[in-house]
Amino acid sequence: MNHNRGMALPPHIPVAFKMLPHLVECAKAGHRTTYEELGKAVEMESRMFSRPLAFIRDFLCEQHNLPPLTVLVQKKGGDTASSSFAPAQFAALTSKDYHALTEQMVQKVYDYPRWDQALSGLQQTYGAN
Repeated sequence: MNHNRGMALPPHIPVAFKMLPHLVECAKAGHRTTYEELGKAVEMESRMFSRPLAFIRDFLCEQHNLPPLTVLVQKKGGDTASSSFAPAQFAALTSKDYHALTEQMVQKVYDYPRWDQALSGLQQTYGAN
C-alpha cells in the first residue's frame, strides 16, 4: 500500500531505496563497498550520496533495529563526522577506538542473518521497488 500517492518524496529517499539492494548484497557477501561501486550500482553520481546514506543510517537502520549498513561504505580519505555510520561516536572517540568500533560494526552487519527479509520488509513498508 502506497501512502505517498500524490505526494512527491524528497529525492534522496528513492535513491536510498536504490542503494539498499547493493548494500545488502555486500553485507551478505561479507565485503565492504565504495562510493564508486555504489555509484555504478545505482547509476548516479556519488557526490549525491550523503543524504540517502544518512537516511539509511538515521532512519531505516535506526528505526528498524538493523545493524548499521552504511558502515560498509568506505570513503576516500576516511570518514567525516557527517559521513560516519555513527556521527556521535565519531566525535567522541579517539581514532583508534573509532576504528575498532567500525571493525566491530562491519562484523555485526556481516553476521546479521536476515538481510533478505529486512530488505523485502523495508521495500514493502515504504512501497519502494
